[in-house]
Amino acid sequence: MHCIALVYNERHMDKNIKDILESLDFLKENMVTKSDFAELQVELREIRADIRDIRQQLDALTETIGGMKGYAQEIDELRSRVNTLETELREIKLAA
Repeated sequence: MHCIALVYNERHMDKNIKDILESLDFLKENMVTKSDFAELQVELREIRADIRDIRQQLDALTETIGGMKGYAQEIDELRSRVNTLETELREIKLAA
């Protein structure tokens, strides 16, 4: 009886070890490295700068043609899209 239990435990342990090794391999293949993270931070900074520029351009456009019929609504829609992008970037930052 003890022999059977020992063989079962060894097989079970081998499967557990195999599962653990497979999980570790998966993590190593899919894990973000420090350099990957640094690159993402640079890209996020660039995106934020682009959004800031777009917002400034929209503000200038509002001052120039904000009173013209039709343009004000388009500017408001673009401003709303910029706000959405900024919110998404904040969520990404919080998740990281």
